[in-house]
Amino acid sequence: MAIVAMVLLALLAGLGLLVSAVRGFIAEDSVWVEVDDGATFTDGVVTDTSGNQVTDGTGMLGRPATAGEHTFSWPTTDGGTISVHATSIDPDATVPLAGGVDVLQPGYQLVVMTLEVTYEGDSSVQIKDEVWVWAETDLMAYPEVAGLVPNPLSEGGALADGQTLTAAVAVVVPEDDLDTLQFSVETLEGVSLYYGVPR
Repeated sequence: MAIVAMVLLALLAGLGLLVSAVRGFIAEDSVWVEVDDGATFTDGVVTDTSGNQVTDGTGMLGRPATAGEHTFSWPTTDGGTISVHATSIDPDATVPLAGGVDVLQPGYQLVVMTLEVTYEGDSSVQIKDEVWVWAETDLMAYPEVAGLVPNPLSEGGALADGQTLTAAVAVVVPEDDLDTLQFSVETLEGVSLYYGVPR
């Protein structure tokens, strides 16, 4: 018994030293270095169906643009322009690639945004690398779920000058989040703009 007690005491002492060392390491002053890589982000432009620029804050977080009515545009690094026009947003979508089988858990909803992406410039762009879309609320972000709809944005190919690609972005969200859900759209060096989800 005495030997067992001595072994246990030695183990506890060793554990105490380890905990003390970890606490001492955490308590030490740490130096955080913030690196500025010089990256700058460009504001996007919002236009209406007539092609006129909208400057009243439409497209910003909390004041989202309307699918079918507004288009977002950003300059590209090669001097061209990428434009994104959401043609529709379905907050009660079905899963066309699921063969009619309900693959969603109860309490969740599939939301699908269909959009047209156009490039104008002297080069070409890979859409899957240049345009990023996800859905978000004040507290959560929901990434695109591939494999649920045809022509997902995440598989978009190359566009040359004047070409347009039609794609879809599908997200699965809790039904309780539909009231505040918005789609965030941005390019590689462009500031996010937002489309509202119809209620």
